[in-house]
Amino acid sequence: MKHFESRGTTMETRGPSYGKVSPRRGTRPDAASGSIGKSPDLDAAVSSLTKSLKVQRAQMATTLHELGLAYMEKGDLDAAASHLIESLSLMRAVHGKGVHREVAFTLHDLGVVFRAKGDLDAAAIHLTESLSMKRAVYGQGSRREVAFTLHELGVLFRAKSDLDAAASHLTESLSMMREVHGEGAHATVAITLHELGMVHMETGDLDAAASHLTESLSMKRAVYGQGAHREVAFTLHGLGMVFRAKGDLDAAENHLTESLSMMRDVLGEGVHEKVAMTLQELGMVYMEKGDLDAAASHLTESLSMKRAAYGHVANRDVALTLHKLGVVCKENGDLDASASNLTESLSIKR
Repeated sequence: MKHFESRGTTMETRGPSYGKVSPRRGTRPDAASGSIGKSPDLDAAVSSLTKSLKVQRAQMATTLHELGLAYMEKGDLDAAASHLIESLSLMRAVHGKGVHREVAFTLHDLGVVFRAKGDLDAAAIHLTESLSMKRAVYGQGSRREVAFTLHELGVLFRAKSDLDAAASHLTESLSMMREVHGEGAHATVAITLHELGMVHMETGDLDAAASHLTESLSMKRAVYGQGAHREVAFTLHGLGMVFRAKGDLDAAENHLTESLSMMRDVLGEGVHEKVAMTLQELGMVYMEKGDLDAAASHLTESLSMKRAAYGHVANRDVALTLHKLGVVCKENGDLDASASNLTESLSIKR
């Protein structure tokens, strides 16, 4: 699921229909009384021009919205936020302070951008208002537009570590999506199943996590086919983490190895954060299986990739991999390397 809603908005463009009004003859002295009269065409002209201006503002707001989404796709989150904020302001001016679907859509997309920028409080404000407005527009029944915002709020609450709220919103979103799309395989249902599975893992309900992620994986394979796809790779990674937490290290290794291979196929051989994360997780599985050489190899590659991705800036992900590598080096009897990695990890954490 993309983190925004893309909609085609049709604006009918037409010229204003009003009589000819000469700027020099809009008002004229009344010959009979000497008073100032008013052309009967002016009221119609003002009304038509006002309607035309409103249409133009609505069209501009729509273009600003779409431009904001384009910048978001390009990864320019500042430009995306700027254009969506301006779009929202114009839409409120056009539609007023009440409930309107276009305002709700822009609030949703702006909330998604704020979440991507790391401003979780602003994201919560905009997504919550969007959800409230969509419920008012569409009623209490199942609607995909409402389900999308419930999903995004669930993802947001997970990022804020409010796992109960995350589970509640994602569960409602999943139920609504199943009603909308039916019981067959559907990409948005699969993605919500994945997110809900990860929430269950973080709350410690590993059986529920495995169940949701397994269904998500099956659905994604049905949707995307048997080839390499990043969405399939993400869920393979999540299942690998769950199996590791359950102590099923063989299943964990199998899922993480397939995820790693698929990610390399999809993303290429360069530096990628997701690849680095899977290398680290697979390294920890090898350590727990007692294969210290494989563990060191995967963790070293993960560390190298993270350094390339984050540069020289202190980063907690780098610190975590240094710590894990330090532990593996100690288990391998390489105490100098262990001390070096653990010392650097501690330095970053401080």
